[in-house]
Amino acid sequence: MNTTNPVGVVPLQYDAFKKRDPETYTAERIYTEIADAGYVGVPVGPYSGESPETVTAKLATFGLKPAPAYLAGGEPWKPANRAPLVEKAKRFAEFAAGVFVSECFIDADGWGYHTKSGKTRPELAGRITSADGLGTEELKHLAETLNAVGSAMLATGNVRACLHNHVGTVIESETEFENILAMTDPDTLFVGLDTGHLAWAGADVAVFVERYAPRIAAIHLKDIHPGVRTKGVTEGWKYSTFAQNGLFAELGEGSVDFSRILAALRSANYGGWLLVETDVTTKATPAESLRVSREYLRKSGY
Repeated sequence: MNTTNPVGVVPLQYDAFKKRDPETYTAERIYTEIADAGYVGVPVGPYSGESPETVTAKLATFGLKPAPAYLAGGEPWKPANRAPLVEKAKRFAEFAAGVFVSECFIDADGWGYHTKSGKTRPELAGRITSADGLGTEELKHLAETLNAVGSAMLATGNVRACLHNHVGTVIESETEFENILAMTDPDTLFVGLDTGHLAWAGADVAVFVERYAPRIAAIHLKDIHPGVRTKGVTEGWKYSTFAQNGLFAELGEGSVDFSRILAALRSANYGGWLLVETDVTTKATPAESLRVSREYLRKSGY
C-alpha cells in the first residue's frame, strides 16, 4: 500500500442529492460517509469566514484533514483583474498555510467568454478549436497574471498555485494547457490537473501526465464514459447536457488510463494529494460512488 499520497475527495456527487433533500444530506452525514469510505481529507478554503483552526478541528471530529482548495480565476486575462485576484490569492494562501496545506488549485475562468463564433465556451464543450481561444494579448496578460498569483502565494504562505484545466474555461484543450504552461514560470506556477476534464477535451491524459509529471503538484482524479463523450461531441451538446447524460464515471469505470497516470506520478516522486472527483454520479447514492472509486485506488495500491 502506497502511503506517500493522501487520498481525499471533492464531494461534488452530493450536490444534486443535497438540493433534493437537504435535511438528509447534512454536512455531518457527508463527512461521515467520506471517512467511512476510506478517504482522509476534503478541500477547504476561506469560504465560511471560520478560522483555519476551527475548520481543522471540525474535520478532525470525523477523522478528516484539510486538502487543497479551489480558487476561481475571475477572468484573469483582463489586466484590470490582476490586482484583485492577487489579493484573493494571498487570502487563500494564508488560509492554506493555516491548515497546513501547501497547494491550491486555480482555474483560468471563461464561463462567459464569447468565442469568435458568438458561442460561449460551455456551449462548445469538448470540441474547442484554435479559433475559440484567447487572443495573443489576452494570453500574454493571462500568463503574467498567473505568474503574479503564483509568486504571491509562494511569498505569502509557501503555497504552490496549481493551474487547473476545466472544460468550459479558457484552459480546456491540451493545446491551450500546454501553451500557457510554456508561457509561465515552472518554478512559480504548477499544474493542478483534472484527468477527466482533459479526457473530455480529447487528450490522451496518460501521455500528458508522463510529459508534465515533474510540474504536477495537485491532481483531481476523474473518469469519464467515452461513449457519452463521443455522442455529445458529435451532436454538439453544451456542457450541462454532457453532465445530465452520464458523462462522469467512477474511477476505473471509464476510459482514463489511471494505471499509467499513477505510474508516471510515482516515477516523478509525486508526494501530493490524490483527490477523487466525480462531478455527477449515476450511482444510486453518493456513498456508493465514494466506495467504488476508493476501492479502485485501494486495488491500485493507494
